[in-house]
Amino acid sequence: MKREIVIWKREAEVSDAQKAHDVLDMWLKTMPNGQWTLKMEKTKSQRTVSQNALLWLWMEAASQWWYEASGVRYTKEQMKEYFARLFLPVTDPDGNTIGGSTSGLGTEQMTEFLENIRVYALEKWGLELPLPEDNMFNEWRAQYE
Repeated sequence: MKREIVIWKREAEVSDAQKAHDVLDMWLKTMPNGQWTLKMEKTKSQRTVSQNALLWLWMEAASQWWYEASGVRYTKEQMKEYFARLFLPVTDPDGNTIGGSTSGLGTEQMTEFLENIRVYALEKWGLELPLPEDNMFNEWRAQYE
């Protein structure tokens, strides 16, 4: 039998801490005798849809920029692999470095990945990848959709 309580901790407060205590107390009183394991783990928030959309928009922009700068065309998928190798490197069984997946990243890790891409593109290529909150973002986005 598996039971679950979700508790949010923010700063010094724990939401519904008494409620969680009461539920746990009730469960303990109703559970049959035997050995039990109580596990607590931090829940990882998955990357958001908007983060994912921003990543693909940036990859399209990087792909077009690279083509205009070098005459070599890479797909947005290839650009994503390039950045994943730089910032999410994984070693395959043959010892080669490949790009790790973004699908398992939480919101914080995805934010860090996006920021690494943004800084790299600006510093190495002079390519500005704006954020949605930037004034000219919608106008810029229209070029790549």
